[in-house]
Parts: sequence; C-alpha cells; structure tokens
Amino acid sequence: MPAGIFISYRRQEALAEARGIYERLRAEFGSNSVFIDLEGLDCGEDFVESLDKQLQHCQVLLALIGPQWLAAPDGHGGRRLDDENDFVRIELRTALQRGIRVVPVLLNGALMPRTNDLPVDLQPLLRRQALELEFRKFDADIARLVASLRRILTPAVPPPATTPTPTPAASPTPAAPPARPAPAPQPEPRPEPAPPPVQTLLGTSQGSDVGKGAGSTGGAGPKPKTVLMAAGVGAAVLGAVWFATRTPGPAPAAEQAVAAASVASSPAPAAVQPSPKSEPPAVASPAAPPALTAAQVEALRKLKPDGQEIYKSLELKPKAVAAATVLSVGQRFRDCDDDSCPWMVVLPAGSFMMGSPESEPERDKDEGPQHRVQVASFAVGQYEVTFRQWDACVAAGGCKAKPGDEGWGRGQRPVINVSWNDAQQYVKWLSAKTGQTYRLPSEAEWEYAARAGTSTPFAFGERITTAQANFDGNSTYNGSAKGEYRQKTLPVGSLAKNAWELYDLHGNVWEWVQDCWHDNYQGAPNSGRAWVNACSGEDRRVLRGGGWVNSPDYTRSAGRSWNAPDYRNFYSGFRLSRTLTP
Repeated sequence: MPAGIFISYRRQEALAEARGIYERLRAEFGSNSVFIDLEGLDCGEDFVESLDKQLQHCQVLLALIGPQWLAAPDGHGGRRLDDENDFVRIELRTALQRGIRVVPVLLNGALMPRTNDLPVDLQPLLRRQALELEFRKFDADIARLVASLRRILTPAVPPPATTPTPTPAASPTPAAPPARPAPAPQPEPRPEPAPPPVQTLLGTSQGSDVGKGAGSTGGAGPKPKTVLMAAGVGAAVLGAVWFATRTPGPAPAAEQAVAAASVASSPAPAAVQPSPKSEPPAVASPAAPPALTAAQVEALRKLKPDGQEIYKSLELKPKAVAAATVLSVGQRFRDCDDDSCPWMVVLPAGSFMMGSPESEPERDKDEGPQHRVQVASFAVGQYEVTFRQWDACVAAGGCKAKPGDEGWGRGQRPVINVSWNDAQQYVKWLSAKTGQTYRLPSEAEWEYAARAGTSTPFAFGERITTAQANFDGNSTYNGSAKGEYRQKTLPVGSLAKNAWELYDLHGNVWEWVQDCWHDNYQGAPNSGRAWVNACSGEDRRVLRGGGWVNSPDYTRSAGRSWNAPDYRNFYSGFRLSRTLTP
C-alpha cells in the first residue's frame, strides 16, 4: 500500500538530507509509511503514473527546499521548475490539487520562495506553514516535525511497536584476544575494504537529478549550511588539499623538525617513554613502504573497484627493525601485530591558535574566539578507524553495535553508523587488549593534528580540491573549482596526507571527539584537554572534519558540529588518540 508520508526533494541538492529525514521518519512510523526515491525508476517507466500511484493514499507531502531549490538548472539554460514535466513540480502540483497536506521543509537556512519565483500552479505552496530544519538543531527540529505528523496521521499511521534506530548487521572479522599486553609496535602497509549491502528506498524522481549530500558541524553530524542534520542529515564534505607524494611512515628527520618548529612554542620532546604497562618495549618505526607508481595505482583502480583486494600485492611490506626504548616524535607504530590495532603517529608538543579568525571565509561564530592552546605530545590515528578494526572488536565481544556499510564495502573503509557511545566501547576494548591508554582525541588535539602546523583554512592552504579530499565537489570554497562528488566514503588513506603524515582529517567522515558541545570558545581551556564541563544545552558531543556529503567549508580545520552521543548515521565515524606516558 502506498505510504502516508511522501518526501519530495531534488537529488542534486538534498539527497543526503532526504535520506536522513527518511531514516528518522521510518524509525518513528515504520518503513511502509514513508515513501522516498533514492534509486530512480526503471528504464521506460512513466514517472507520472508511478507518482500518481504513490500519491493515491498519501496524507502528507514533505517538500524539501534547499538554498538552490529554485535555481536548479534544467541543462538547457532554464530552470527546472519552469518545465511542466519537472518531477518536483509534478509532485507538488499533484499534491496541492488533491488537497494533500504539503509541508515546506526549509533546509540549511533556505528561505520560502516569493510569489513571482514560482509557476502559477505552485503558488498555493506559499500559504503552507513551513518548518526549518538545520543540522545543529536536527534533533529538536525533527522532533517538532514528528509531533506534527503524528497529529496529522493518527490513527492512519500509528507508530510501530518497536522501532529502534536501525543497526544493520556487520560481517565479523577474526576475533581478537581480549586484554593482552601489546607486542612491540610494528609497522605495516595501508588497508583495504569489502562490501555488504545498503538499504534502498522506493523510486519516483527522475534519474537526471544526481544526489547531493549533507553533513554539518555539530554533534553526530554536520552543520546547517550545506550539510545534513546531526541526527541523520549531512551536507557536503571531505576536503583536503594534499599531494600524495609520500607513503605512510615517519617523516624524514628534517621534515619533522620543520613541522614541530612551525607549531611548538616550547621545544618538542625528542622522545616519549612508552607506558610501563607495555611489554615488551616499543619498537622503532621502520622506514615507510615504497610508494606505488602511477601505473600501479591506475592498474589497481581498473582491476578492482577501489583496489582493496590487490592493494597488498602492490605495496611492499617494510622489514622489522630492532627494538627501541622510546617512541619518537613522527614515529608511526601500532600496538599489536594484527589489523585490529590502528596505525598511530606520535605528534610533537606545541601550541597553536585554535578556532578561525573572523576574516576566514564561511566561518561560524562557534569557531571563536580564537585562543592559544598548548598541547602535550600524544599519538593520533594515522587513519580513521576502519570497518576491519571495528569488526575485530565485535568478534571479540568488545563492541556491541554491528553497523552497516551502506553497500560501499567494509575492510579499509572508515567505520560509519557508529555513535559516540559506540566509539567508547572500542576505546575501552582496545585499551584492555593492548595495555595502553587509548581514547577519543580532545577537540583541541584533533584541530592541532588537522592543522599540522598551518593557520590556513585547510592543512593544504586557502582552498581544497576533491583530488585532495572526499567531499561534495558540486560546491566550492573561496574561489575553488568544482570537482567530483563520490557520494560515499573512500578507503582510508586514498587521498592526500598532511605534513604530519595524517589522512582524511578533511572530509571522508565526520569524526567524534571526546568533548561535549559548547556554543563558542568563551572560557575554553588552553591545556589541550577535552572540555567536558559547562556544556551547552542537552548532552551533545562534538564532531569534526566534515564528511563525504558536505561542502568544503565544513571540512575546514576549524569547522565544528555536534550530535547526541547515541546517534548513528552514515557519514560519521572516528579516529583514536593514545596517551603517551613520559
């Protein structure tokens, strides 16, 4: 039976937002009560007839209106809305003519159109009360929408008996033994992913509208500009302007010195003693594996999508080196000899200006005031935590959630659909397994690592491209050119690294940090530790870095967002920090 709630949207502008709203409404009302098109129609199918069937029993149509909704081009120099066969126009016109309740949903700061902006058949839309939906206020905004829908639909669409937030099954990987001391840190080449399926939704929109993502800068999701809502909506994303000319591994000594000097107001320690819990002592990181040639990379991409299955056959493994008693600044290591442990990089102690200057394009007021922060030396994940590492935790019984991969593959892709609370389970399990103190980075540590000694919007300069980071290339930043929109995550380390050998801090997925949300940095600590008191509003946790669904402004080093600690979505993951005991 056709659904009671119909979601109308433009793929080019609001695919991610639409999906986030769909997921929340499906959890509230049941999947049979909500209709959305994420796949398009089969070839030759009449979309007007299909639409008519879906609207026969529809009681509410949600018209998602983003900042570019009115101006969406038709490819021939005109507006899509001016075409009588435009599918969005047909959806709205049909609903208005049939007396279906139409709710304009204004996304990310969009305004209601004016009378002269709309064709005559759509002008009755202007008399409908609109609802604003922003990423940072997603939970509150969607709660108001749900409450209104319940009043409209009752008793036609009662809430399901039990509909917890969906957590698709994950394919387990080899079990890792619980709590054992860490073998000496050992280096190894970069990772690789493998795919389980994603839920697909019904179809009505024309396939010519290519989906656009969302993400935000707050809690478990991105902000309200071009991003989705923290609770399930994300806008454009991952931007990092990196040149992949070096392979994972410690930077040469000269480079380490330059990087440390550029940020440290006090001398960086030459070495950090490992925790006394570790046995045997740490092993110095070996030289980085040789870089793949351009021909190898191209062959890898052609032979296997994303190349996960043949990656290791092309990348040489470094040889182990003699044990050492210290972990040095710039050293790359891991605390166990299997893929359940992430690769870590030791960062120097130093100070930096946290937040963005008022002159930075697209800055938000929550990014200020800028303040100087002193950071102690610590280790941070070279990559985002992967599905392979998460699945090892699940197999060992340390992690309960079994997140789905949206059909993009597991392995070396960053784990997604995990909440802040879920990440704490992995932290606890890995700390017990290795005998080391793992944790989420503080917000200050995260930004320190992302900047890698820079003060520009990105670690790579004033602008960023999709050749450097995974974000929505339909959007631009500060005069940059448009690029590719991949509409999914990439395996970790696929694009450029910053000066400190760290990957994907701009884009790919939003990353949970330890701090609770504060509306600005007034009263923020300058010690680099997590700010977990005097939180703003209800329990909310900070997300950093932007994601694949976001515009490049969200991927800036200073960009912030938040979400509830139990919220999961398909554009959020995390990376780890490790405390170093002198």
